[in-house]
Amino acid sequence: MRSSVAITGKRLLHRHTRVITGSAPAALCGFCCSGRAFSGHSYDYRERLSKTRLSDLKLDDAVELFSVMVQSRPFPSIVDFSKLLSAIAKMKRFDVVISLGEQMQNLGISHNLYSYSILINGLCKTGDIDLALTLLKKMENGKIEADVVIYSTIIDSLCKYKHLDDALNLFNEMEIKGIRANVVTYNSLISCLCNYGRWSDASQLLSDMIKRKINPDLVTFNALIDAFGKEGKLTEAEKLYEEMIKRSIDPNIFIYSSLINGFCMHDRLEEAKQMFSLMVSKSCRGVEV
Repeated sequence: MRSSVAITGKRLLHRHTRVITGSAPAALCGFCCSGRAFSGHSYDYRERLSKTRLSDLKLDDAVELFSVMVQSRPFPSIVDFSKLLSAIAKMKRFDVVISLGEQMQNLGISHNLYSYSILINGLCKTGDIDLALTLLKKMENGKIEADVVIYSTIIDSLCKYKHLDDALNLFNEMEIKGIRANVVTYNSLISCLCNYGRWSDASQLLSDMIKRKINPDLVTFNALIDAFGKEGKLTEAEKLYEEMIKRSIDPNIFIYSSLINGFCMHDRLEEAKQMFSLMVSKSCRGVEV
């Protein structure tokens, strides 16, 4: 996975670098003005990094723009590079993001918190969690403190790839460092704990959230109610449902479906009918239960 990811991005970069460093076409002649490479209007990277231009950017154009930027002197700021990496990430081409990030590092262009966040997200999306953790350590060694977004991204990826113990260890590590978890962090862990049947631990995390005044959301309650319903812990599921209502969180069709399925599985058909009627009255329709 790792080698194929790197190769794809590097091929794209190599192709466009050859275009720019080879015999330049007429359109590129303006780049040598004023003693600074690539200062011509047509390919001015600042102009092309504007939000309106980035929204229409194609992958080949993005990689070509990167080639222009790395040949500019002095180098563009890390803020400018981050804008480009972010635009490529929105194309879901995380392989290219990672490859360009490596090229920047090889050229001595230092990353900042935002660019590290983009790279770590890309690594997690491609399943390379080990390298994401390596980058996290590199950040810390470089005195760049990772934030809750970076930790939550890696924790969520660890959970999705069923590395629950590693996710919990990283959660404890961020807590020790004084980085406050948010609802996204908790949701990843709670969902994963429920998938492993660790209801008690999942409930404890919910209690911790509430104690720390981190408001659980629909995702939190959906994971817990679904897990408790399937396990037959309907009393706990109903209590969670009531807690949602108290917090003015409107249940969606998945919450209702989880409760109805739980009631049906345990022959509590009258309660299932009542919940179904309530669901219909709330205009939650369209899914078989």
